[in-house]
Amino acid sequence: MRMTTVEVRAARPEDYDDIVSVVDDWWGRPVSAGLPQLFLDHFYTSSRVGEDHRGLAGFLVAFLSPARPDVGYVHFVGIPLCVSLG
Repeated sequence: MRMTTVEVRAARPEDYDDIVSVVDDWWGRPVSAGLPQLFLDHFYTSSRVGEDHRGLAGFLVAFLSPARPDVGYVHFVGIPLCVSLG
C-alpha cells in the first residue's frame, strides 16, 4: 500500500468553504448545518486542516475553554472514508 503524506497546519477562516463542501459526503449524511462558519472565524488557531497532493485530507475544529484553559473541546472532525488510519 502506498502511503500519502499529509501536511497538517492551523486552520484559516477561508478553509470553511472547502470543509463544508465535503463534510456531508465524508460523514455519509447531512451534517454541515452543525458546522457554521463562526467556528472557523473565531477558533481557527485551535483548529487543524490536513492537506495532501489532492487537497483537503481532513480537519479538526476545536477550541480551548475560556474558563479552563487546560481543557479543549473538539466540535467536529472529518476525514474521507477512503483514509486508512493504520
